[in-house]
Amino acid sequence: LRALRADLQGPALRAAVRAAAKPVKERAAATVPKGRGLHKTYKGRLVGPGFASRSLTVVTKLGATAQRAFALIGVKREAFYAVSFLERGTSKMAARPWLVPAFEATRSAQLTALKEGLAKAIARAVRKAGRKR
Repeated sequence: LRALRADLQGPALRAAVRAAAKPVKERAAATVPKGRGLHKTYKGRLVGPGFASRSLTVVTKLGATAQRAFALIGVKREAFYAVSFLERGTSKMAARPWLVPAFEATRSAQLTALKEGLAKAIARAVRKAGRKR
């Protein structure tokens, strides 16, 4: 990765981190608790069971020097209750964790995906650098 041009290092690292986050997102989507009927979001929109699962998203970011990358895995703002209430519980409802267990259960898959993603991203960056010469 360090042998690549500086402008290609960041995108390659970010692509590898996105690949590593994919197993977590898939596991989380499969394990998030689903309601039984329609409910309204805080915006007043009527949504059906599985809204939180459909709202799962992955955002990848690069650090300031492009030497670090990280992924944020969560739900879109309108489905915040899935993390706030279901994952952590409330004073009237027991916690039903699904996101943290999904992360922990896929550690080996994440490492494998990171290695493979990094290899693919580096190969892609090398091809891209070769075309620009």
